[in-house]
Amino acid sequence: MILALGPMAGYTDAPFRKICTTLGANLTITEMVSAMGLLHAPKSGEPYRHLLHTNPNEKNVYAQIFGSDPLVCLQAANIIADMGFFSAIDINMGCPVKKIVGNGEGSALMKNPAQAAKIVETLAKGCILPVSVKMRIGWDADHINAVEFARVLEQSGASLITVHGRTREQFYSGTANWDVIAEVKQAVNIPVIANGDIVNLDSAKAIIERTKCDGIMVGRASMGNPWIFQEIDCFYHNKTFISPTAAERKAMIIEHFQSVVDFVGEHKGLAEAKSQLVHYFFGKVHAGAARRSLNQAGSMEDVLALIDQFFDETL
Repeated sequence: MILALGPMAGYTDAPFRKICTTLGANLTITEMVSAMGLLHAPKSGEPYRHLLHTNPNEKNVYAQIFGSDPLVCLQAANIIADMGFFSAIDINMGCPVKKIVGNGEGSALMKNPAQAAKIVETLAKGCILPVSVKMRIGWDADHINAVEFARVLEQSGASLITVHGRTREQFYSGTANWDVIAEVKQAVNIPVIANGDIVNLDSAKAIIERTKCDGIMVGRASMGNPWIFQEIDCFYHNKTFISPTAAERKAMIIEHFQSVVDFVGEHKGLAEAKSQLVHYFFGKVHAGAARRSLNQAGSMEDVLALIDQFFDETL
């Protein structure tokens, strides 16, 4: 079964993907990269070098791009293919953010199946890497077109589809519609990954049972809890999952923090790590105080001291 870590801007960087892969995720996807931006990036490749960095333990990592021009997407895809690190190109057709949608990209493509088909067909014919798509179930409640859209993508050459069970109008609110995901699975012959409202093992089992999909994609539920992959992986391999001890959780937080700093440097890494580490404290005793103190930390030493200070109380 496919157990994928969903791409999340500002969170699923190389250090976090490494952690999730170690804990059982067998498909990882980079943060989304602008196809146009990649073409016009300086030779140094920043910031795309950062976004497209991979880990040695990532054996099945997709590079996700977004764009609306088929030829631009193809050029970007070929740049990525030449890097030699990736298993596939994933096209984002689900991002609901206004500045993305306003350019006819992301989930806006669900209103333009013909253009979406051109993008997929162009990459399928012109890039050596397989093409996958991450989509939603539709634009809004009155325009749920996931089944027809998925069929078009398959006919155009997509090798895999991930369906987030919400409309663009919902963003990340409300409830994901698993029944529509099930309809997509029944309508196409390529693998389908189910995404949306997978928060623990029970919901992972429930969405597989409901949709009969080939795998699941966990996104926000992994933030601060990468062990969710280990728990799901253990269940489907008939292994006993042993919850991490307090000491193991603390060690993981420190590893996560130090990996981010090592990856991008202390100045930038400190800011990035803070926004990621804060999720480890959600729902814990004195979590609010811990988050406030973390946001005010001005050095690596401050962060490490705060982890020590709040660990016993919060985790």
